[in-house]
Amino acid sequence: MPVSGLEQLFSDSLDRLGGFEPAPRLAVALSGGADSLALMLLAQDWARRRGGTAIGLTVDHRLRSESADEARQIAAWLAARDIPHRILVWQGEKPQAGLQAAARAERYRLLEEYCAAAGVLHLLLAHHAEDQAETLALRQEAGSGPSGLAGMAAIVERPFCRLLRPLLTFPRQELRHYLREAGQPWIEDPSNRDARFARVRVRQALAGDPARQAALLADAARYGQQRREQDRAVARLLARAVLAQGDHHDDLDITLDRILLTDAPPEVGRQALVRCLMHVGGQPYAPRLARLDRLWRKLCTGPLARQATLGGCLLRPVSRGGQDKIRLVRETARSRVEPLEGHGILPHLNSSRLRLGLPDAGAIYPYPATHPLAGADFAVAEPALSVIS
Repeated sequence: MPVSGLEQLFSDSLDRLGGFEPAPRLAVALSGGADSLALMLLAQDWARRRGGTAIGLTVDHRLRSESADEARQIAAWLAARDIPHRILVWQGEKPQAGLQAAARAERYRLLEEYCAAAGVLHLLLAHHAEDQAETLALRQEAGSGPSGLAGMAAIVERPFCRLLRPLLTFPRQELRHYLREAGQPWIEDPSNRDARFARVRVRQALAGDPARQAALLADAARYGQQRREQDRAVARLLARAVLAQGDHHDDLDITLDRILLTDAPPEVGRQALVRCLMHVGGQPYAPRLARLDRLWRKLCTGPLARQATLGGCLLRPVSRGGQDKIRLVRETARSRVEPLEGHGILPHLNSSRLRLGLPDAGAIYPYPATHPLAGADFAVAEPALSVIS
């Protein structure tokens, strides 16, 4: 079967992300909208041509009365194309406040838990060029720094799978044209037109200003390159400065060489410290800038004189053996963490990662649910054209 122009562009985009088995197994986060359905068809075609498979995963948040019917419609569309599909349901009570953030967190939890249980290493997300421009515009309004202005990343290393966004340079209209050519209908989410949401207002503004959208995408590419370079520097520093790391539920800690940490360029050393704080403290976000600045200045002036706290962590000076070290442990009040489901898949994950020259996942992602230490919202290394043999 001949490959269309869009299919070839998609194949090139996914190949650049690298690190696939000879018979790849992909999962696609599938809402039923045009973007995710186009991704599903493109991914299944790409996988089949390589002797692999792709499965669609639809999360039913049970927030709208029609969501169950929509999920069943998606399943029927995929069944007609002989594409496997699973519906993942958000069970239990829904929060009254912060519902969108909670729904997003639950969606990723359900998707990643499925991948962990099924041993699928690659979870594809359908964010496209307009999504990237909207994200950057929102982050500019929020006063984000260079790292945030890099926008969404094409690769996100998670404990048991990689999140891949191969459509970040693809315009929305090209994806919809592809579906029309394939005779594939899609579901329109009414919330995508609800101007109460900031992202919808930004989307409507950018739709009439293609020059600004192009400028935002160029900014994302430039800042993204800077972020990748900084991330590689942070990863190299962590490899030297982390002297010890506990990886058990009752002994989650990191010991750092203070001198190596503070002798690094400030933007690298500070980010390495943030990674350690988020990893041990289990917090989803970096500490507030003012508090981080105070701690960083204290560390740069000399050995830590007494215990400090930040980001759910206790930082304790360690002076045994004449070395200038700092030990990070989780504060007692925050010591309970829920275990990640599917941890038994680690041997399979590690076998695949090590063949790619990637770090042992057990060393980076301990069993308790913590923020990754060397991972981040982008790739640590440049994507490589490599396969798992």
